[in-house]
This record gives sequence, C-alpha cells and structure tokens, in this order.
Amino acid sequence: MPAYCEPVTVEQCCQDCEPYDDAVWDAAVEVAWTKLVDLIADPTLWEWRRCLRVWRPCPTPCGCRSYCGCGASRVVTVPQVDVRPGDVAALLVDDDVDTDGDWMTARGATETRLTLLGHRSPMPLVQNMDERNGQPSTWGVALWVGRTPPVVLEAVGSIACEWLARCSPTSAPPANATSITEGSVTMVLDPHSEAVRSVRDALRMTTQPAFEFAAPWDEGPAGRWEDPAQAAIDAVVSP
Repeated sequence: MPAYCEPVTVEQCCQDCEPYDDAVWDAAVEVAWTKLVDLIADPTLWEWRRCLRVWRPCPTPCGCRSYCGCGASRVVTVPQVDVRPGDVAALLVDDDVDTDGDWMTARGATETRLTLLGHRSPMPLVQNMDERNGQPSTWGVALWVGRTPPVVLEAVGSIACEWLARCSPTSAPPANATSITEGSVTMVLDPHSEAVRSVRDALRMTTQPAFEFAAPWDEGPAGRWEDPAQAAIDAVVSP
C-alpha cells in the first residue's frame, strides 16, 4: 500500500440495528480493504484507492540517474491520463512543500501536461535523481491519483458488515485476523461471495488499470514515481 491514501467513505449497511460508532466503522472498512485484496489475490487492487504520489521528472537530456540541469519551465508532463487541477497537491522543491500553486491541466492520449500558473518561479533548474524527494537538489509534483469505482465500495461495505455482524458493536476486528469466533460460531470470509465476485468481474472487464501511471518502483526515461516523504504528507493532509 502507498505511504498515504485518503480514507474511503462507505455508507454503513447496518440493518435492524443501531448504527456503529464512526471510528469503529471506519476501522472495519480499512480491514475490509485488506481482506478484499487478499480474497481477490491481486495486489493491484490498491490502485483503486486515492493515494498521494510524487512524480519526479528526469532532466533532459541527461537521463534518470544524472545530476544535471534542465530547462526552466512552468510545464511538467506526467504519465497519468486524467489529472485534474484538484489532483495536484503540491510542488516539492528540496524540503519545501508548496501547496498554494495554481495549476492548469491538459489531457493527452497517455499523459497529462501540468502548467504552473501565476507569478511564481518556474520549476527548479537542477534535479538530482540519485536522491529521493525531500532531499537537496530534488523536485517533484505531489499528486492525488486513483479513484474508487462504486462496485469496489459496495464490496468493501459488504465485507465490513460481515465482520461487524460477528463482532461487538463497540470494537473493530484486527487487521491480521483471518476469521472471527463468537460463542460456537466461526466466520471465515467467503472468496466466492456475490460482493467479491462482482469485483472480480469488474476487474476482468477493465481494459486499463484504475489509473494510468508507472508503478512507484518503476523508472523510465521520463522520470519515476515515489512515495512522498512524511513532511510532504503532513503539509498536504494537515488543514
């Protein structure tokens, strides 16, 4: 799972009972996400989460493992087909996190061009690709990537309800549990339930991943994806 993903909002499905405490329900939803990934046996299901990523563009023409300058510009190209202005969280320069920039986006067939607007300085001139974001002589753009389809939300909610139906309404199940025993009844999640089947069917019908981007461990001639440093997460997420 990426370093930081937004909490997922799933409507409670409790029937003929008192609603669960919000904290208990939210914890059960997070457990349900983990369990759904296990049942589907496809770790790319995490791509359906809205998570914070950092795109580190390579200097041109130096390549991705060089310390060198790149031309001053207000434009950066991201290998993500559907970036919207609200998805651009911050411009990262060294250890500085600028969350106040205004951005314009233009979608292409396989990428999106981000343009920094206003009177701000252009992108930095030096990019040290031998260091991670947050270090001296580095820069990148922090982006929210990923959107959750309704069928996945429904499956997560269904699994969360299954767990809580066998648990105390005041406590959530632990994330590392594989079954729940209450009295003489043991519940094990069914990998062939209707909710899980619906997600499998949706994934089979999907011709592209949930969002189009290089995996964070991939590196190409244009740049690489990284998880944000904790300071960047704090600056973007904190009110």
